Amino acid sequence: HAWCEVYLPGAGWIGLDATSGLLAAEGHIPLASTPDPGNAAPISGSHDPCDSQFQFEMRVERYEPVPEKTRPYSTATWAAVDALGMAVDTELRRSGVQLTMGGEPTFVFADDPDAAEWNVAALGPGKRLLGARLLYRLHKRLAPRGLLFHGQGKWYPGEVLPRWALGLYYRADGLPVWERTDLLAREDNANAAPDPKLAGDVAQDLMKAIALEFGIQDSYIRSARDPRDLESSAGPLDPLPAIRGYALPLRWWPERETWISSRWSELSDPIVLMPGDSPMGYRLPLGALGPESIPGGDTAAEIYAAPPALPRELRDEPITAADFEQLLRSAQSDPAAVSLSTALCVEARDNALYIFLPPQTSLEVWLRLIKRIEAAVIKTGLPVFLEGYPPPRDPRLQTLLVTPDPGVIEVNVPPVQSWPEQRELTLALGSEAAAIGLVSAKFQLDGRPVGSGGGNHITLGGPVPAESPFLNRPSLLRSLVTYFQHHPALSYLFSGMFLGATSQAPRIDEGRHESLYELEIAFQNFPRDGSLPWLIDRLLRHHLTDLAGNTHRAEICIDKLYAPDRSDGRLGIVELRAFEMLPQPRENLVVALLIRAIIARLLKSGYQMPFKRFGTALQDQYMLPFYLEQDLYSILADLKQFGFHFKPEFFKPILDFRFPLCGRLQVAGVELEIRAALEPWHVLGEESIFGQTARMVDSAVERLQVQARHLDPDRYAVLCNGFQVPLQPATSPDIRLAGVRFKAWHLVHTLHPNVKVHAPLVFEVVDLAAGQSLGGATWHVSHPGGRNFEERPINAREAESRWESRFRPGGHTPGPLVGKDGTPAADYPHTLDLRRLDP
Repeated sequence: HAWCEVYLPGAGWIGLDATSGLLAAEGHIPLASTPDPGNAAPISGSHDPCDSQFQFEMRVERYEPVPEKTRPYSTATWAAVDALGMAVDTELRRSGVQLTMGGEPTFVFADDPDAAEWNVAALGPGKRLLGARLLYRLHKRLAPRGLLFHGQGKWYPGEVLPRWALGLYYRADGLPVWERTDLLAREDNANAAPDPKLAGDVAQDLMKAIALEFGIQDSYIRSARDPRDLESSAGPLDPLPAIRGYALPLRWWPERETWISSRWSELSDPIVLMPGDSPMGYRLPLGALGPESIPGGDTAAEIYAAPPALPRELRDEPITAADFEQLLRSAQSDPAAVSLSTALCVEARDNALYIFLPPQTSLEVWLRLIKRIEAAVIKTGLPVFLEGYPPPRDPRLQTLLVTPDPGVIEVNVPPVQSWPEQRELTLALGSEAAAIGLVSAKFQLDGRPVGSGGGNHITLGGPVPAESPFLNRPSLLRSLVTYFQHHPALSYLFSGMFLGATSQAPRIDEGRHESLYELEIAFQNFPRDGSLPWLIDRLLRHHLTDLAGNTHRAEICIDKLYAPDRSDGRLGIVELRAFEMLPQPRENLVVALLIRAIIARLLKSGYQMPFKRFGTALQDQYMLPFYLEQDLYSILADLKQFGFHFKPEFFKPILDFRFPLCGRLQVAGVELEIRAALEPWHVLGEESIFGQTARMVDSAVERLQVQARHLDPDRYAVLCNGFQVPLQPATSPDIRLAGVRFKAWHLVHTLHPNVKVHAPLVFEVVDLAAGQSLGGATWHVSHPGGRNFEERPINAREAESRWESRFRPGGHTPGPLVGKDGTPAADYPHTLDLRRLDP
């Protein structure tokens, strides 16, 4: 129960009871408490009886229906999106291509938004556990009979070890890879307490069970010690250090279609591992071994065309120990002389059992290995972690990886071939991530919503390189490059905050001024068919790069298409990198559907048009939401001609998220709207930072879009900090708009260090004839009261409150006012750059 108190001169304290809509009695007004209740009466005096009539009405009106942010699409709208997705699939099948679509969605932890691991750091104390929990949930939902794998990922300079990579491998035909899910250990809290079953040398028992499954004698098992343990027990009376783990030399012999082992007589007994912190399988002293004596190939065969279907069962009959010795004699006159350089390892560490898998040359052999290991694990009944070398790349085995990246968790999802598969995978991933607190968007300190910061790159290709539409039909790649160059909305509308020539995904025409001319020459020599797939890479490799020549940091990346110099670059994949995560899975699906529809449209009718020379318009009008929205609508109109009916409301939640509204104001019939716009960030020159050479990103400058409706330019003008905003007529004569570019922050490392900060910005509607401001509003870059937020908003409500508090009606200039000349630079006619006019 609550009420409010108001002091009215002549009436005293008035208590208003909001619950019942009545006046509160004096006893319920703490501020009016007195020894004499009569003195505290809210109303005093005399009255005469009179007739009175009371009428009460309560009405709530919403001027514009605003969809919930967690449900941006109504049931009817989403049904239309789903139907459109099926129509796009139909057209793709009619085109005779098998388009696959993958991606790299990224997530952050909503409950700890200020931690370094969720902003800048790749590794952190809680990231691996959250990644493991996400993988376990996806394992249960997507592939309960798949295999969980704990491998190693990328290794960057300055990092002690490669980053972790948690994998889920499952057969594309739905058959099991690993049956007993209960025997796959987990990293979450379920196994935090010490397991009494792990007492004793259980690693040795497990290794013996594995050797038995392969028909190999125990004498082939080699124990291993850590060199650090040997150093700590160097004295003659010190006890011998504990055994770190066990290794079993193992390799598939393709000629005999069986497994073979070696005694490794060249190594000490026990084996002394190489120094380090990695699993023992990575630290075996293999350099001391002789050359391999069993032929069979050391690397996995590259798959170009579709391989045959996998059999339902991949089992090879175990052999006896006597047969095994005879097998070795057939390979070498002396069985002890057989030399192998791969081994399966078992070690107990961190209160768990780990099995290290050696590399294999084919998926069939890897599946045989897994079946033998699972049979041995079932006999021991102890859950294990599988680590080491992942299976060879094969389209018959689906791969889902969870890896760390700076500030985010990245999920490499397997490629899908249809819209229903894309829809189910994206919704499942979003649902399972949200269940453990992982979200695809976050908030800045000022409350502005942004993506995760790690991107949402889209990969396009085929089931195998031979079926990639970009290799079979080279004209498709040429059309895609041209289509993206013609539509800046595809470059900027769905991207992150970091834009420009030095960003992670620069446009072709944002760097060198001659790039389009050179690319046109390359297109003149483009192959007409896919008979020379390597030629596509040679023609475009040095054009689709960033300013430094990095082929990966490009808007359209082809470093995995068909590079003739490396096998992992011959996958038939094109990667679109100018895409950021959106808050809701359905929004990400709409963007994916747009790309699928564009591919279907380009397959149906090529797009071999000359390039457009946008010039400075890319950093001028196409930084404004209005022009990007109009460019998007032109894409939708083009797709409509080919039977793909995208509705503008499909993209409204995305536009509102990408360009949040700052505020609206109505003065003298003029409707003024201020909205966040885009601003390309510069990467500065090299500087010495903490003893290292680094290049800082200049984020000191921001940009807003000013849009005016019903403004008569002969009578009224809009000023910003006293300068007349160069409002340009838009598609409708009733709408005028421009951008305001200003320095928002005074940073140490910035392009113009002596230019002052222009915030706050005061926008005013001025009567030109009277020379007077009619009203206005003020936009602050931080809290107007000077409050310095140290933590990010905890939820959307707090973020919205912070963002809206920055826009304050009022603050305009009283009295006579004459606006300063705000004529824009000739190269940027849509932009009022306060750095140039008010330095």
